[in-house]
Amino acid sequence: MYLSAEAITKSVCFYVAATGVCLCTVPPQPIPSDELREKYNVSSTVSGDESCLVDRPTATRSPMSPRFDYKAASATFSLSYFPYIFSTWVVFMSTLDTFHTLDLFPQIMPVDHTTTARGFNTQLIVGLALIITFSALRFAAFQTLGRFFTYQLSILPDHKLVTRGLYSYIRHPSYTAVPFVFAGVLLTTTAPGSVLYDYLGVDSTRKLMVVLAFAIARGTYVFVCRAEVEDQVLQKEFGKQWEEWTRVVRYKFIPGVL
Repeated sequence: MYLSAEAITKSVCFYVAATGVCLCTVPPQPIPSDELREKYNVSSTVSGDESCLVDRPTATRSPMSPRFDYKAASATFSLSYFPYIFSTWVVFMSTLDTFHTLDLFPQIMPVDHTTTARGFNTQLIVGLALIITFSALRFAAFQTLGRFFTYQLSILPDHKLVTRGLYSYIRHPSYTAVPFVFAGVLLTTTAPGSVLYDYLGVDSTRKLMVVLAFAIARGTYVFVCRAEVEDQVLQKEFGKQWEEWTRVVRYKFIPGVL
């Protein structure tokens, strides 16, 4: 076992980051009833029609398909068990990296603690900082919206347009946080000294990073589409109140930029 102050601190950081991922990934509210979820039709809302039923067959087509309808998928973006699988995977990888750092199972996961990769490095620090910062941002968005934050696009009974807190600066702060959290997970789990890095090698790890970066980019586009659809649904529901809010809060994701 390797119990240096740096190794222990690193292990604690892994679990702080993993906790942040769980808090900002797992749905904060139960799935709305079918009646509430079917109140709005993504494809018709976008096109301006009056009917409101989600096009589920389109929404469930593979995201890798060129015919994939991102707007339809974004309205029901829970992707079934994905949030739970992803958060569980992050906790699992954090546990492996902790074992690897502390050298708890040297027969299975041999470690050379003479290398600089054993401690903190720039990639790991940036990755952990992204996870902790932006998972806190997304969790704050959860808390601000309260029961109105649902993964499936829906208008709840007595729904109110929330314009306070983070929503007084940008209209979709929780969506801003997602790609940065995913990028942080990517950097952390492939940093020098991680299980993936040490067992896959440099070249394979870099190839994996490219593949995962592409997946993050595709996922980010889904959230961009989701924000567009959500704006149209909120405009339809709240009318003048929504228009007044967007005149004050002009930016969706980054104040003064986007």
